[in-house]
Amino acid sequence: MRTLTMLLLFFSVSLLANTKEGVAIKIFPDRLIFPKSCETSAQPKSKEFSILLTCTNSTNGKYFFNFRLNNIELGEDENVVSIKEIQIKSYTRYELTDKGPDGDLRTSYHYCTQEVCLDLVADYDQSVVDSITSQLTG
Repeated sequence: MRTLTMLLLFFSVSLLANTKEGVAIKIFPDRLIFPKSCETSAQPKSKEFSILLTCTNSTNGKYFFNFRLNNIELGEDENVVSIKEIQIKSYTRYELTDKGPDGDLRTSYHYCTQEVCLDLVADYDQSVVDSITSQLTG
């Protein structure tokens, strides 16, 4: 069953094209536009299937989008301080705040359907969160 789910995810996530706004990626049920600064890599044979987009922010820092199977419990980590849950059409957006290795609080966003999640982590600008949320609310 896991193999079938991975295959469905692999075929459901497809690069569509470069657009004027950025890179278009279709992940069921929506098509999302990601910044042009993002580079895509996939490792379908790895133990945990994921498709990773590595992006550069306005200050040349890195942030990441990760498409993965929805098979991880977000609140299991002992460093998690809070999780806010918001329903956006067929997605649930989780705003997760945790303590980093240096003790500072950091926030990540996770947009999930029953089958798959899109994780946004690291040094992203708020405009990136706003853009993804806006695209999903349509």
